[in-house]
Amino acid sequence: MKFSRRSKYFLRGMGFGILVTVVIFSVALVFYEPKNSSETANDTAVTEEIKQEENTVEEKVDENTVEEKVEEKTEEKEEKNPELSEKNSSEDTAETEDSKTTETKTPSKTVSFKVTAGESSYKVAENLFRAGLIDDPNKFNTYLEQNGYDNTIHVGSFNIPEGSTYEQIANTISK
Repeated sequence: MKFSRRSKYFLRGMGFGILVTVVIFSVALVFYEPKNSSETANDTAVTEEIKQEENTVEEKVDENTVEEKVEEKTEEKEEKNPELSEKNSSEDTAETEDSKTTETKTPSKTVSFKVTAGESSYKVAENLFRAGLIDDPNKFNTYLEQNGYDNTIHVGSFNIPEGSTYEQIANTISK
């Protein structure tokens, strides 16, 4: 079977295109990190937990407003009865002295954390978990993805205070 000159160039070009496509897909496959079905199930569970936490926060806010109303009523009673106000003021000074001593006793420790080039957001979350800065790498990675931090993580060393929230940690590593 004899091919014309045009056919030869066409087949060469098509072969070269297939070869380039295979190389591109191979490179993409190396950097692709698939999600397990358990991770997908964890993502929905994490989303539900986040919603429950938001509801809990709203309930706490409601409790704080109730406490403020109780304080207002006690202040009104103190105005009517001066003996109560003297007793309460001595209790308040004792409470403030106690709170000052507890504040000075608990300095926050910082943990040095390093992000290297090429790490995915999930790998960073796993490393934060190993460092003891977060409680669950799946939850933290979901937080990063939902809030757009997963693509803004910077390479470098960071000092992160123990007990930091997900938001504080995300802001620190994406500065």
